Amino acid sequence: MFFLLILSNGRFTHWVYNLWEPPYQPFPNQKYSYGVVLTGGIISDLGKNSNLIHFSSHSDRLMQAVILYKRGIIEHILISGGNVSIQGGLIKDNTKETEKSIEFLRLIGIPDSSIIMENQSRNTHENAEFTKRKLTELNAQQEKILLITSAFHMKRSSACFTKAGVAHDVFPAIKAGKDTNAGILNDFIPDEENLYKNSQLIHEIVGYVVYKLMDYC
Repeated sequence: MFFLLILSNGRFTHWVYNLWEPPYQPFPNQKYSYGVVLTGGIISDLGKNSNLIHFSSHSDRLMQAVILYKRGIIEHILISGGNVSIQGGLIKDNTKETEKSIEFLRLIGIPDSSIIMENQSRNTHENAEFTKRKLTELNAQQEKILLITSAFHMKRSSACFTKAGVAHDVFPAIKAGKDTNAGILNDFIPDEENLYKNSQLIHEIVGYVVYKLMDYC
């Protein structure tokens, strides 16, 4: 019960996220050839209604990329992410996030010449490796790269891209930790959303440790 109270507490949740996440940053004052957006929670799988585009919890990654493009900070948006299904059908995901994300970009008027798809990667390690492969195909190994993903996911993502030899700067999206006090009620009243956030963070930290052990980052 004690741990549930702690993990559902807003002040504790913001504190641990602020320790883990990079701080928010202003828009870069330089230009990048490619903004690399990592999928994973951008688009929801709607089953029979899969012809719809339904944004999910981490869609801010894509929205920030659009803003960066519209501001002229990035010239191309490279969407990285693919099939996350496990062999044998143990887990099957028909979301097709990369394709749906690109469909959205086209709908809002971003030209195909500015959109690049990498839809083979199944995890963060492969995001980095296959993005490097795609940049090599484009003869863009020396171009400036801006990595765009959720703030809680940035530490592992950036480490993987560095390990893969992809020089980059980072632009964190959807930061969960707040640097302002949400109020006394948030300090004392348990909230199940904080339980979810802490579960997500524990998963991410474990993932980072495993990636370190596997020499992925």
